Amino acid sequence: MRYLKRRNLRGVSVRDLCLAMNNGGARGLVGLTFDDGYEDFLSAALPTLEELGFSATVFVVAGMLGKENDWEHHRRTSRRKLLQASGVREVSDRGMEVGPHTMTHPRLSGLNPEKMLVQEVDNSRQALREIVGTPVEGFCYPY
Repeated sequence: MRYLKRRNLRGVSVRDLCLAMNNGGARGLVGLTFDDGYEDFLSAALPTLEELGFSATVFVVAGMLGKENDWEHHRRTSRRKLLQASGVREVSDRGMEVGPHTMTHPRLSGLNPEKMLVQEVDNSRQALREIVGTPVEGFCYPY
């Protein structure tokens, strides 16, 4: 992040980057994303982002709030705690965009289309909208 700052670049959320691109003012902006919604985002990344005047998009696994990551590629490595609903709300309140990263982090290509679209995509967006109290846009496809 400091590397970007030293080069007069500014980290922004995907929402802010898209708005700037549509208005012709994206020069010097870099879209920052953090997948999965790990709890340590609050203590490890957020203070640095705030210090530098950056924003970011945090893509959250909405159906696993407060649990540990248990998806496929982490079964062989250490598990990490995911944000609770209060942490998601805090991330949003502190100026970060919150986006959906499904309900359970499945391999979407292995699901039937109805389950994929309704249960994993739409439900994750609705759950996060209820937590942050504002519309939730975008989507980050797992894997």
